[in-house]
Amino acid sequence: MEASQLIRVPTVAAMLSVSRSTVWRWSKFKPEFPRPIKISTGVTAWKLDEIQAWLEGRDQGGNKMKQV
Repeated sequence: MEASQLIRVPTVAAMLSVSRSTVWRWSKFKPEFPRPIKISTGVTAWKLDEIQAWLEGRDQGGNKMKQV
């Protein structure tokens, strides 16, 4: 089993074309958004494959990303 690549909030924000604040807001208030992984104090990351799957699901559903 291959380990998933971890990406930090600036990369997630760039992939989704949103601000870093929006990524944090979605991680708190959108239950369908992938949960971050706490690596250490001050270091949090997301699994790349989970972000890609979430993004593909949004694209297939025809939903436009909306800020909360």
